[in-house]
Amino acid sequence: MVRDTGMYLHRGCRMHFTSIERFIMCTGIEIISNQGKPYWGRTQDFEQHFEYAGMKIPAGTKIESTYTPFMAEIATTGIARATDVHAHPVILDGINEQGICGGSFYFDHWYRYASDEEIQAQGKVPLRGEELVTWILTHYCSLDEVKQRLNSEVGIVDAPGPMMGRSVPQHSVFQDESGRSIVVEPSSTNGFAIYENKVGVFANAPTFDWHVTNLKMHLERSTHRHYSYDINEPIESIELDEWTSGLMEYLLTISRTHAFCGRHIPSSCPFLSMMIPPSTRCSSC
Repeated sequence: MVRDTGMYLHRGCRMHFTSIERFIMCTGIEIISNQGKPYWGRTQDFEQHFEYAGMKIPAGTKIESTYTPFMAEIATTGIARATDVHAHPVILDGINEQGICGGSFYFDHWYRYASDEEIQAQGKVPLRGEELVTWILTHYCSLDEVKQRLNSEVGIVDAPGPMMGRSVPQHSVFQDESGRSIVVEPSSTNGFAIYENKVGVFANAPTFDWHVTNLKMHLERSTHRHYSYDINEPIESIELDEWTSGLMEYLLTISRTHAFCGRHIPSSCPFLSMMIPPSTRCSSC
């Protein structure tokens, strides 16, 4: 289980800090180049060791090893679990020929999987948690298609599987060539919550909306910002000249020398008294 302390933004990058109860701290990150090109990458930090291999799935390939066999409609390439990759071609991180990329992340305690009977009763395809990224990349040409079709086409089944002996608890993130990103979480029974990812960061449990709310709370306490707490409102990166305190107080020179009321030295930080000359402090110090 992971206790996430929140997402953390700074100009030029987006990061996530996590305190760990188990060694599960995967992080996905979007980086925008100086030329405005979006890139996506991730870490893979897990308490179990898995061997991985690169693979490609041509359009028209029949994938037989998934809980429900299906045909790949869109060519996809990526990283798969290397244990008999030909028998179990499940892509955990990849990109398809339409420019949609994404990956699967651990999501224990917050997933809501359903029975095979419940899923099929709604006319949907039952799949295991670790198989969802492969389905999305081999079936959908755009993020809008994911949002429009996924909930009516697929359900995640609570059944044994080859990867961890179970349907692995997973949620996922996807990005297109424009840099737009969405999060897909099986956090409702026999369905998915799908969010626009405005911050370009992705991590483990809890749910994505919790992380966004937590981030805004930290920013309101540490900057002069105020938020409506709408899940879709933008969150800008911290600028180099932006006033910060508390969590990010010592990140920048301007934060160290203009903490709290400007040049006020908080009593909780006595070492600042040795760093800032008395002549530059405010009258209340």
